[in-house]
Amino acid sequence: MMKIRGRGGKSDVSFSSYDSRPGPSHRSPRGPQRQGGRQAGPSGAKPPCRYGSSCYRKNPQHHLEFSHPTEDDEDDGDDEDDDEDEKGRESKKRGRKEETQTRKKRRTLQRPSKPFVDRLADSQPFGLFLNKCYSVKETHDDSSCLVFNDLLSPHLGTLVESAQLTFLVDLNFLMEVYESANVADKPLLVVYGEIHGTIKNYRNVTFYKVNVPYRYGRHHTKAMLLLYETGLRIVIHTSNLLSNDCFEKTQGYWVSPVFRRLENGEAGVSKGESPTGFKKDLVEYLEAYQSTHLQHWVDLVEMHDFSECRAVLVASVPGYHKKEMKDGWGHIKLQRTLSEHLDPSLEYSDDDPYSIVQCSSIGSLGKDAKEWLGKELHHSLSGGYTDTDANPKICVVYPSEEDVRNSSEGWDGGSCLPYRSDVDNKQRWLRRYMRCWRSEGRQRTGSMPHIKTYTLVTPDHKHAYYFMVTSANLSKSAWGVLQKKGDQLFIRAFELGVLLLPKFVTGGTKFRLPLSGDPEFSLPYDLPLIPYPMNVLPWLSDLKKRKRDAMGNTYEVPD
Repeated sequence: MMKIRGRGGKSDVSFSSYDSRPGPSHRSPRGPQRQGGRQAGPSGAKPPCRYGSSCYRKNPQHHLEFSHPTEDDEDDGDDEDDDEDEKGRESKKRGRKEETQTRKKRRTLQRPSKPFVDRLADSQPFGLFLNKCYSVKETHDDSSCLVFNDLLSPHLGTLVESAQLTFLVDLNFLMEVYESANVADKPLLVVYGEIHGTIKNYRNVTFYKVNVPYRYGRHHTKAMLLLYETGLRIVIHTSNLLSNDCFEKTQGYWVSPVFRRLENGEAGVSKGESPTGFKKDLVEYLEAYQSTHLQHWVDLVEMHDFSECRAVLVASVPGYHKKEMKDGWGHIKLQRTLSEHLDPSLEYSDDDPYSIVQCSSIGSLGKDAKEWLGKELHHSLSGGYTDTDANPKICVVYPSEEDVRNSSEGWDGGSCLPYRSDVDNKQRWLRRYMRCWRSEGRQRTGSMPHIKTYTLVTPDHKHAYYFMVTSANLSKSAWGVLQKKGDQLFIRAFELGVLLLPKFVTGGTKFRLPLSGDPEFSLPYDLPLIPYPMNVLPWLSDLKKRKRDAMGNTYEVPD
């Protein structure tokens, strides 16, 4: 199994699933089993790692094969006992070494050229960020990138309490982040699908595991609710609460402004509502959990003024949503919103705009492009303007095998991309819609994407009609599938995203992209998109890779 080291080597946390695997493609994407690489010399001495003391790699095999300047003289911190997992005990020295590397990684990334509070102000009215990636140093100076720890900075406000909603959480990592921000003593609610680490008796932490009754259903939402003395902030993002997710994979974050308390003790869904209906939608989403833990946060949301919010909330909750109820969830909510607020002059012709789906996982989509991708999802992504019987004008940005091999982590970069050959074999038609991951404009081609985004762009790539960042991958489980002649929408997963529309964000009809010469914001990938080279496969997590990656290793699929 893939393993995440706990703080101080105290626990060696194993987990069987990295992220949401919608539909029959759900499997346990275990870490790459690497073979080969450079060998030690005749004397047995290990060759030096090319990254030296700045090495970011945590895989024990790497440290067996390469020497590092800090391996023998690093301050390992407190001497703590290791816990056992089903694989047996790991050495304390290895655990402390990995903790030291995590601390070093965080320190290195937390050297912004401008304080985050100022960069957050500069990001308005979009509020969009990517993350800094430790192994892609070009991202460190990007003012539109953040470190997960930035979101708990005291400069953003005095934290009173918070909630973390996620699929997978490494408790040791999360609590270390809270401790580093000096807010570990504040009340914290952790809403999760899977948790790893020892759940101790944290006096101020409440844990709520979300059980989804449907097969392949997951609590896949990633969000933060931050209550300050001065108001409430919402963060919607794409990262599991794992060190590698936060510090290596490309992630997306939408960070709201601080919503102030309503005056005179007022409260209610209709009071302090935004033009986008964000407050009502957030309340309905939190109420869908039917949990007393989240009812507290419903009450807090109702006490705050969301009138300055410019984003539309697009959520999915598990269930059979019938008749008019289906309009509030999944791809039908997206379609309804776009049909109402897209540029009214938008028309589809031979030179019509096309949809771009950028994702980290792909579910079973059906026997051909028309079945669900065209008839349902693309129809909704276009605001209902397209013919449901036509082949969809859509591209899917998903890393190829070569993209992963050449990434900053080598084959390890594919650990967040669980698409499998058994699913791919049933939908080979999808490959003609697939495009490479390229992000030279954002200097992060080497950081594999765990971010999920959706947009509609003009053929000249100068404008976008909207932009959405969400936890939802390309799957029926995440977006829903229509049933009973379109009267019912069946969704298996909890998902959460924000839709940015020019009407609400800038007052225009389209967003200007970099090729316009006067950009308002940038996509996380480059335009125009690049098709897969001939004979290059999409990344498939269950196939052996005999070519060597940037680290000199091959990829073996675990048993």
